[in-house]
Amino acid sequence: MTWRPWIILGLGIVAFLVNGLLVVQEDLPQVVVNDDPKKVMEPLRTLTYLPSTRRQNLETMGLPPNLANAAAVHAANVDKQRQKWWKVLEVNRAGLGAALCPSEDVPQPYAMLRFLVVEDAGRRYVIEPMRTKVLEPHPWFEESVVPSLYDHFERTERRKADATVMAVSAAMLGMETEALDGQAPWSMGVLGAWSYGRLESQHPKLRKMVIEYFGLMHYLTELANESRGICS
Repeated sequence: MTWRPWIILGLGIVAFLVNGLLVVQEDLPQVVVNDDPKKVMEPLRTLTYLPSTRRQNLETMGLPPNLANAAAVHAANVDKQRQKWWKVLEVNRAGLGAALCPSEDVPQPYAMLRFLVVEDAGRRYVIEPMRTKVLEPHPWFEESVVPSLYDHFERTERRKADATVMAVSAAMLGMETEALDGQAPWSMGVLGAWSYGRLESQHPKLRKMVIEYFGLMHYLTELANESRGICS
């Protein structure tokens, strides 16, 4: 009888146990798990705000053609008070510049909610341009989750073509939580009920708000980014 095979087997078992002990004791680097959804670049960051690009930009934001046209017309009407708006921008140059000029923060369609939408008795309204003499931040925005709306609906591989108007509408209606929870008509699932038309039919006042907000927001962004504007 030879003991050689048994010796080899014994040495193999010892080596296996030693290696196992070393692996257990080794301080292996921890794998960092990123729970955040993958962020993607969205089209709002590449827009050029000019009178000639109003309608095209507004359609990029998801406004149906008829609403994009109406909002562009609203912007043209606001321009009739151009000198007033120059002064309005200059009065709050720092605050409005942070919202209207290119930055790493939320882009203009989201940032300007702070200045153009006011809350009264739990309901939100777009300011009236003819009566406005100053643009100041409104308190509701600080308690809102507008940045979360932007991340959830814009910076995702599931982004819808009308993501901007749907997310901004949620903020104007004071329904940010419902939108983020994916309640109809903000459900982005395969069998979801995503629909701006349905949202507008449920909230008839929304149509006017979308026209006025997006028209004024686009116009002020144009003005701020002109060669002598507050962004220059």
